Amino acid sequence: MKKYKNLLLGITGSANLLKLPDYLAELSDIFEHVRIIPSPDVTTIINKNMLTMFVERIYASHVETNLSDYNHIKLANWADVFIIVPATANVIGKIANGIADDFLTTTALSYGHDLIICPNMNKDMWKNPILQENVKKLKKFNYKFIGPSLETAYTVATNKQSKQYVVPTIESFGQQLEAILFQEG
Repeated sequence: MKKYKNLLLGITGSANLLKLPDYLAELSDIFEHVRIIPSPDVTTIINKNMLTMFVERIYASHVETNLSDYNHIKLANWADVFIIVPATANVIGKIANGIADDFLTTTALSYGHDLIICPNMNKDMWKNPILQENVKKLKKFNYKFIGPSLETAYTVATNKQSKQYVVPTIESFGQQLEAILFQEG
């Protein structure tokens, strides 16, 4: 039996997207219903059809035949839990500063509960004082964070492996998520 009902999962463009199916499998074991809002660049990195194996709905474009499904208020209200994984510096900055310029950020800013963010970026971006201020701001408003953890990972800019701040391992991710969900009751 699933522990929780409705998960809304925001996905942003990152080299760590290649590990996304493993996280989706973990989340689909925890949640009864999983829906995804990818940022516009995600489907250029990962095949949308691969994502459909784990979820009931993907909101990949505003140019769909049934625009009534693209109601950010209705979708935010549907979600019991909203997680953004992986979360780029860009989406963290947008949410921290109230910028709602796509379906993901509009829905995130409409969500009335504690949104969970899982950062994933290179070490210089993560250590940037502006990004750190945005993280502090979001934490002040009760946004929750899972990770990141410093690990060797593929770097898009150099096309090599290097130390990066990434979403934690699946086991650690699951443990941190359970701890957050347990706190919220």
